[in-house]
Amino acid sequence: MADHPDPHRGDPQGQRGHVRPSSWGGWGYRGSLRLFRHAAVVLRSGEGLRLDLDADRVFLVTVDDPGTGAGLLNEELRRSGRRDGS
Repeated sequence: MADHPDPHRGDPQGQRGHVRPSSWGGWGYRGSLRLFRHAAVVLRSGEGLRLDLDADRVFLVTVDDPGTGAGLLNEELRRSGRRDGS
């Protein structure tokens, strides 16, 4: 998983991946959605949930079982019509 935004993505979505605190400058709340267009809550190294909010805003958080969270989020986005399901 890339730690920073993918400008080719426009639909909101969640995905799982590996988080490296060194990529974010350490542990804790890092970045700013308003200023830098990406932010993270990094409490440990390992798996995390990445939320692509729009084409250039990303929020990342370390959690247990990020695959389940991503699946639930993506299903809810699909059901609400915010994502086409592709």
